[in-house]
Amino acid sequence: MNADKPGIPPTSAPADTADIPMQSAIPETPFAIPETPPAIPAQAGIQNEPANSCYHSRLLQAGDEEPIRQLFREVFGHSMSSALWQWKYARQHSHAALVFRDGALVAHYGGLGRKVLLRGKETLAVQIADVMVAPSARRSVRRNSPFFLAFTTFVDALVGYGRAFPLGFGFPSDRHLKLARHLGCYAPVGSMTETTWTLTPESDSSHASSHHPQASPRHSRAGGNPALGSPRTPATNIATNIATNIAINTAINTAWAALAGCLREHIVGVRDAIWIKQRYLDHPERTYQLHLVYSRFGGSRLGRWLRRPPLGLLVLQEEAEGLLLMDVIGAFRHFPTLIGEALALTRQAGKPRLRTWSSTAFAPLFKVHDASQQRLPITTPTCIWSPGPAPESLDQRWWLMAGDTDFL
Repeated sequence: MNADKPGIPPTSAPADTADIPMQSAIPETPFAIPETPPAIPAQAGIQNEPANSCYHSRLLQAGDEEPIRQLFREVFGHSMSSALWQWKYARQHSHAALVFRDGALVAHYGGLGRKVLLRGKETLAVQIADVMVAPSARRSVRRNSPFFLAFTTFVDALVGYGRAFPLGFGFPSDRHLKLARHLGCYAPVGSMTETTWTLTPESDSSHASSHHPQASPRHSRAGGNPALGSPRTPATNIATNIATNIAINTAINTAWAALAGCLREHIVGVRDAIWIKQRYLDHPERTYQLHLVYSRFGGSRLGRWLRRPPLGLLVLQEEAEGLLLMDVIGAFRHFPTLIGEALALTRQAGKPRLRTWSSTAFAPLFKVHDASQQRLPITTPTCIWSPGPAPESLDQRWWLMAGDTDFL
């Protein structure tokens, strides 16, 4: 990995573009991202208040956590813990726009910054999160509403060419996307598909035996003490200081470089070892399993595994009725093997079902091992309010999975 820019895979990583069955349908409209966006004033966006408005808007400041969490509880009917709020917003590149009426918070529009590779070049995108309006302040969605004021405050300050985030994305429902399109906020550039595998003894046996992968080491998180290991390998703690586990970091980054090599004409959130730790190991409330998958051939000792490149990395989360495949990180040509190993792990967990989310444009990669698929009522949007990449240049280019959300 590039030592100066850890999110950028080596330029020598192989490009498996022949493994992308849907690529011919993707347009080749060019666009460019400025090299160094200028600094944004801390109070940018206040000028968006409508004339004679009773509302006041500004960007996130110190001391806003408690009223935001109170609004979250009022809107969604359950609490956001302080630890989860800190995980989302008390980190670099996280922002929010807040709207007040008579000193009370009535609307919130959050954004979580994310390093992405856009056609192989690293830049920043913002994932929209926690969009909420107090019931007492809701009105028809129009350009003097609290939602629209929160949106314009955020976007005018932070999103578009020459700003902190050249582009944004999120996971709004089709209904909310329709409303935002009506206001000229978003345009659709993709959608999400759910792939489901229902296990039977016969299907699991064929999945496990036909590909011969070996998943190890494995990460599990129990009792707040993450450890890496498998029944045949010693446990190695990677949560304390992931940077000291050079071999494991290298394996994760190798899997990430392989995936990035398949997506040189697309947009993909960086999935290096640093991000893996932040997204999965540091999550304050959810438990994830991490599995580096190697070929069975070449021995079963830990040192031998880590001296060879992995086939890929799997990230799984246990659900009541099965396992949720959060991430598959590796070359496209290994996806049948990696998914076969995920099915074997599902069986080992005593679960009857495995499911995953992916961008609809890439759903054919997951249509293996007797999978069933359905489109989710979730649209991938891009911002059209401020100058930025044209929607047609982004159409069907996002690589997104369940792990790209902030709520799974």
